[in-house]
Amino acid sequence: MLIRMIQLGLACLILVACAGVPFTWENARKVELGMSADQVTELMGNPYSVTTRGGEVIWVYTWVNLASGTKTVSYIFKDGAVISVPTIPDGF
Repeated sequence: MLIRMIQLGLACLILVACAGVPFTWENARKVELGMSADQVTELMGNPYSVTTRGGEVIWVYTWVNLASGTKTVSYIFKDGAVISVPTIPDGF
């Protein structure tokens, strides 16, 4: 019974320790102006959240990992194409 409770506790800890959409800074740097939503999804996966502002759609990628910290990056789309990409420093 005790071993079962420890296993359950560890499983819960693992689930809580990571949240969002796993992505790499390397792939995030590959997103370019003019790319389609399908191209970004191929590189980054599905976004963690999507919001709108006027005629723009903003895709937000967030990955929280207790071992390596939190990463967040967003891309702005208009008419189905990327119109804004962030500058991601090489040290990331």
